[in-house]
Amino acid sequence: MYAFLIALLVLRILIRAYLLIMIVRMILDWTMVLIPRLRLRLRLRGIFNFIARIIYFLTEPPLRLLRKFVPPMNCGSISFDVSYMLLYFVLYVLQIWL
Repeated sequence: MYAFLIALLVLRILIRAYLLIMIVRMILDWTMVLIPRLRLRLRLRGIFNFIARIIYFLTEPPLRLLRKFVPPMNCGSISFDVSYMLLYFVLYVLQIWL
């Protein structure tokens, strides 16, 4: 019984950590889109580049899988990637449910 509760606690902590990593990725993505000069300055910098690569390494596989099934939503000439919102929503509901 205690092993099951510990496993649930660990799973809840992992989901919460992954949600935080996804928030950091969202901030990175929007920073690079809205401030193009910052992208040029920070592209090859040491620790920033290392952290960004880790975040993208952790978040890109599930997003790539979702993008196969959920196409981007087109609004005129702009397309929104809905897979990020879907993954975040599913993980958030799973965190609440656990």
